[in-house]
Order: sequence, then C-alpha cells, then structure tokens
Amino acid sequence: MLLKLKFLLGCLMISLSVFSQKKWQQQVDHTMQVRFDPAARTLDAEQLITYHNNSRDTLHYIYLHIWPNAYKNDHTAFSEQLLINNRLDFYFSKEEDRGYINRLVFSSNNETLEWIEDSLHQDFGKLMLASPLPPGESVSIINSFHVQLPRLFSRSGYKNDFFAITQWYPKPAVYDEAGWHPMPYLDQGEFFNEFGNYDVQITLPSRYKLVATGKRVAEEISGGSYTVRYQQDNCTDFAWFSSPDFVLQTDTLVLPSGKQIDLTAAVLKKNQHTWENSLNWLREALLTRSSWLGDYPWSVMTIVDGYQGPGGG
Repeated sequence: MLLKLKFLLGCLMISLSVFSQKKWQQQVDHTMQVRFDPAARTLDAEQLITYHNNSRDTLHYIYLHIWPNAYKNDHTAFSEQLLINNRLDFYFSKEEDRGYINRLVFSSNNETLEWIEDSLHQDFGKLMLASPLPPGESVSIINSFHVQLPRLFSRSGYKNDFFAITQWYPKPAVYDEAGWHPMPYLDQGEFFNEFGNYDVQITLPSRYKLVATGKRVAEEISGGSYTVRYQQDNCTDFAWFSSPDFVLQTDTLVLPSGKQIDLTAAVLKKNQHTWENSLNWLREALLTRSSWLGDYPWSVMTIVDGYQGPGGG
C-alpha cells in the first residue's frame, strides 16, 4: 500500500447547488508575480487582490489569513495542534527550520492601509479599508510580501530539493451571512475559502521544474531563470510544487460528455517505478467524481509526488 500523500492540484470540488437564488457569495481575484529562491528558501511577491463585495453589507475592513506565520514559533495554533497530537518535531525544531511571512505593505488608491494583527493569533489579522465598501462594489488592494519557507512540517515547505508551496500568500477569510470567519492555520479546514480568478507568474532557476494550479499559458526564459504564467478561473486556492528531480508525465482525458482535461504527474526520479500508474489514478478519480457530481469543472488536473510523511523527513 502506498503511504505517500498524493497532492491533487486543482480546486476543491464543491457542489454549489445547496445555495438558493437568494444566497450570495463573495468573489476574490488574485494577480501575483513571485520570485522563488530555492537556495535561500524564500519567496518575494507582488500581489493584487480584487475583492468583490456581493453581500448586502457595507464592509469597513477585510480579515486576511497570513498562514505562513503558523510556522513562525511554538506559540501558534498549529504548534499547539501538533502537541495535542503527540508530535514534537515542530516544537523542538531549530529557528532556521521554521518559516514566516513579513514585509507586508498594503495600499489602495495610492493610500497605505492599516494592518492589525490579531491579538491571539499571528497568522491572521484585520486590514482596514481606506473607505467603506458598499454592496455591489469592488476594491483593489496592492500588496508586497516576503516568505521564509519552513521545513516540511505540514502542507507547505521544503524537504531537500522538493518544495511544496501552499497557503503562501495573504488571502481574505470567508465572509457570509454569519459574518467573517477568520481562522488560524491547522492541518485541516484551510480549504474554506472564497472563489475567485487567479493569474500568477512564477520566476525560478532553470534547473527547477514546476507544476501548479491552473493552465500553463506562457513561459519566458531569461539567463539562468525562467518565468511561467498560470491562470485559473473560479477557484479557491493556488498552490505550486517545484524540484529539479521531477519527471513530468502528461496525457489527456476525455470525459463521456466530450470535455477534455489535461493530466500531469510530477514524479521524483527515485520514485518513478512506484508512481508508474499515477496517470491511471488520475483518470479513475476524475471519471468516478464526474459520474457522481457531473463533469469536473476545470480543464487541468495534476498529481505530485514528494511528501514523505509528518515532519518532512
């Protein structure tokens, strides 16, 4: 039996039929440019958040998750969760093995916005808007930030030359009829997000291979690095994975309806034999889910090998 955790890049498949016509849902679009330095294990990014207020309420602030700070020290909800689960690797880890997000600079209409970190949790806070955001209106927020990646204690981080980059950027919490739902990062529950459109450019060294959420729409090589652009609409998150040891396997799947889906398996060279049926796993999973819920709503699905278990090894 395989003990590897299989990462499925794509958006969480959620049936929206539970919402009546009178219900509303916020939309949050992200445009980002990020430079990845695997030697330093850092990200430096520019971000444009477009927040569409589809609610009936006027908003004066937006709660933002900054979940890389879950790995900042042993005073986070994530650290406490691991202790409850009898995992001590993070609690006793070295400072250089931990991670964080900083250098946050938020602005809108050339006006710097006030950022208020939560008094109990280091990995979410409140962003005060320069002016009230009425129902039916949108606000564009520009941000820059820096991330120090942790060792792979959970879903995001590094193990040797393998990098899993998930929950890595400031992201608004869900706002619904019950109000705001800010939450600290834990090993479960982080897919409770607003839907939106993503346009992300990633620059990284040429020897590192890359797979990510969405469709690869452009690539540009410059010296010893290259930049790849991904786009995905109506999605709840954007994750990416990188390693110089990836072997990329690709194929297509045509659903009974005729819809075509591009399949990719990013497999570490040392595990090629174990993962030789990875594309078949994808086909079976997509055909089964599509028969249950209707056609898979996106045109890309990727599976990634690399995570070896708690603690990241």
